[in-house]
Amino acid sequence: MEVETLQYSLRKGADGFSGISANFCPSLIVWLCAHPEHEKAEEVQEFLGLSQNLINWKYPACAKMHHRQLGSPMKPVCKAEPLQAFSHMEVEALDQLRCEIQQVAAMIGLQ
Repeated sequence: MEVETLQYSLRKGADGFSGISANFCPSLIVWLCAHPEHEKAEEVQEFLGLSQNLINWKYPACAKMHHRQLGSPMKPVCKAEPLQAFSHMEVEALDQLRCEIQQVAAMIGLQ
């Protein structure tokens, strides 16, 4: 199952989701799994689907960069490519994603 079809899959009986998106927005995924019929579920699903391209990009290095932005003590070592390989614009895109995750979380009452 892909995160783009998570809500549909949950409505059809899926029990949960374990994908790379969980490295970025686990609380949103947990919430959607618990509330697939909620009035805000469509908006959360849309956000998850739209953000997937950025999440897939340079994975797993971008996940480590995201966690560094959150304050986790991540070393700049990654099997895919070094974290130093991120341009200023790429770091800003990940920072914008972090802000958008916080906004969606606030919309559904998680923050």
